[in-house]
Amino acid sequence: VILSAFAAENKLYPADLGVDACIAKGPFQRTAAHIRAILNAYKQNDISQFANDILGLEDIAFRANTSELLHTKKHFEGILKNISDGIIELNQDTGKIIFANSKAQEITGLPEERLLSTNISIFFSGEELALVRKALYESSHTPQSLGETAPFHINDKLVSINIIESRDDRGATTIVVLHDIT
Repeated sequence: VILSAFAAENKLYPADLGVDACIAKGPFQRTAAHIRAILNAYKQNDISQFANDILGLEDIAFRANTSELLHTKKHFEGILKNISDGIIELNQDTGKIIFANSKAQEITGLPEERLLSTNISIFFSGEELALVRKALYESSHTPQSLGETAPFHINDKLVSINIIESRDDRGATTIVVLHDIT
C-alpha cells in the first residue's frame, strides 16, 4: 500500500506502482478511514477491489483547486505590481489604506509601510478633499471618475481618480485608481 499525494496527483494507479492499493494524502480522518478499509480488505483476502482505484482522490481535487487559486492570485498580484496606474484599496468603514501597489507608492511619494493604515484624505485639501470624501462616502454601485477635467494634485503630480466599490461575502472595500496625467 502506498500513501502518496504525488502518485495520486499524477494518476499513477496501484498496478502502475506494483502495489496493492494507493491512498491519496488528504485530511487525517479520511486517510485513516481509507487505511482501515484496506486493512479490512486484507483480512477478508479481498484486496483486489483497490487495484484500479486511488482512494482519496476527492481531496486531491480540492488541492488542485487551491493550487489554481494560488496561481491566479500570483497572476493578479503581478499585474497589480506592474500596472501603470496606482491602485489603492481602502477599508470602506474607516477610509484607511489596506493595499497600495508600487505605482500608488510612486505617485504618493510614500513607501508601503507609511501608506498602509493611513487615511486617504491626507493627500487632499480644500475642494479636492470635499469631492473625494463625497465620492468615497456616497454609496455608489457604479464606478465614479473624478479629476478628468480638473486633475487632483498629489505629491506634485496631476491625477485623475476612479473610485470603485467592491463587495463580497467578507464585506466591502473601495478601490481607488490613481491615473497620473502629469
